[in-house]
Amino acid sequence: MRRALPALGGVAGIVWSLALSAPQATAQTASSPTPSPSYTAPPLPDPMLHPTAAPIAPDEATKQIAACVTADPKSTGAITQAPWGQTQLRFTDAWPLSTGKGIRVAVIDTGVNPHPRFGTPVIAGGDYVSNTPGTTDCDGHGTIVAGIIAASSDPKEKTAFAGVAPDATIISIRQSSKSYEPVAPKQQTDKGGYGNLNTLARSVVRAVDLNAKVINISEASCRPAAARPGDGLLGAALKYAADRDVVVVAAAGNVGGDCAPQNATAPQQPGIASASQVSTVASPAWFSDNVLSVGWMAKDGTPSKYSLAGPWVGVAGPGEDITSLDPAGGATGLTNLLAEKPGAKLGAIQGTSFATPYVSGTAALVRARFPTLSAKQVIERIKATAHRPSGGWTPSVGYGMVDPVAAVSDVLPNDVSAQAANNSTAQMPPPHARAAPDNTARNVAFIGSAAALAAALITFALLDVTRRHRRRREPQP
Repeated sequence: MRRALPALGGVAGIVWSLALSAPQATAQTASSPTPSPSYTAPPLPDPMLHPTAAPIAPDEATKQIAACVTADPKSTGAITQAPWGQTQLRFTDAWPLSTGKGIRVAVIDTGVNPHPRFGTPVIAGGDYVSNTPGTTDCDGHGTIVAGIIAASSDPKEKTAFAGVAPDATIISIRQSSKSYEPVAPKQQTDKGGYGNLNTLARSVVRAVDLNAKVINISEASCRPAAARPGDGLLGAALKYAADRDVVVVAAAGNVGGDCAPQNATAPQQPGIASASQVSTVASPAWFSDNVLSVGWMAKDGTPSKYSLAGPWVGVAGPGEDITSLDPAGGATGLTNLLAEKPGAKLGAIQGTSFATPYVSGTAALVRARFPTLSAKQVIERIKATAHRPSGGWTPSVGYGMVDPVAAVSDVLPNDVSAQAANNSTAQMPPPHARAAPDNTARNVAFIGSAAALAAALITFALLDVTRRHRRRREPQP
């Protein structure tokens, strides 16, 4: 790729963590918590906020400031092996049970360019950056994310790469881009990118209204723990999704820029952390009641030091040495490289952005396999079947590396839907045998009646014998 996304914090490769700006107007303060010297928990959604998808457009006029990504033959021609994340997760072994068929996965990102390796056509969900239908990706980020979720197997069998849920359908909603900025930036930080928490909230509602069953958000907006995050409208939108049975999967965030590293390395009870452990909050990841947040696992099986830790982290996914679809417009191959800026040296793709779609793809597999499970049950199943760290839950990787095969095949305690789906190993118990009827009274009555009848017959017979005997002894005339 000849241009792509800026690296953060000096980390080699691409570790996208979009610096979403705070909402404007009244939404900025409508449900913000009172400033606090330390982290406590995300605010409860404000019942007075009613998020909508409209307008499906940016909040202000925007302009394109950089050329869109273009294909680079060096990064697409020689990729034949399955990436390590695919080999590690073995999700192709889950396909006999589920391929995600019938499940819509919304990718709220930089857009998704069409690609022949998508098994079903990408649905245009709208554009909150410019004025396209939503299936234009100038940055490459969204297409790479979507490929990890739903790319089909290579029909020519020349490459081993495939997405986790190849029969899932992608809904593309363009909500952010480093290739655009406002025509009249309100502040210096508005330059060199577009996307804010207002448009993210509307994108979530838009995805729900388009019947998505899973939403992937590979973005994070970081603030100091004591600051007002200004994400009340987003919190309300996430509750809107949860109330309508949609699984929302979001990146935990990457260390760098506004995402300062946490002092949160020791295992703690999920959802609880002291002030000394949390110096940064990441939105939407910290809304853990309605979001499954994903950390970044390194290739050697250890948590990446560049993955933002926090009490909201649920599970982890492979986050480095990523291979996916070439995101350039009109491309047909694969890529494992992106450039930080036009003309820059190509680098490896990595970050929580790309760990997240492995989990979203798993959620699509589970939803197709167990259609009666609620969104919260799907999230709990993914957590329960992950490869748990030896010390238990940690703020870096949550309950551990996601396991797609276990997520669609394990029978968990009290999991009726899983038992029904896995009836080859867990059958319904036989019906209870009916108790023998108590016929004592009837039998007594029957025996009594029979005895009386027998006695009457015997008496009648004796009388008959006596009468005949008398007749024989009487003189004949």
